Amino acid sequence: MDDGEYGVLKSKFLKIYAGLATPLRDEIIAVVGDETFNWTSAKAEFMYDSDPEHKKNAILILKQLLEIGVLGE
Repeated sequence: MDDGEYGVLKSKFLKIYAGLATPLRDEIIAVVGDETFNWTSAKAEFMYDSDPEHKKNAILILKQLLEIGVLGE
């Protein structure tokens, strides 16, 4: 995933997140290694994506959301 695609998908994620009802933000949306991510913890990965480990997790989260159709095609 190149930086341009990452930026577009990150923006889509944040728009979806903003529209979610607060209780839904606790739903698990991705698993990376042995760590689960809900909407809120996934958002944190994007907010700290200047750190390589957070960006790696953010990319893997985006890929999973793409696979299940959350971010479109």
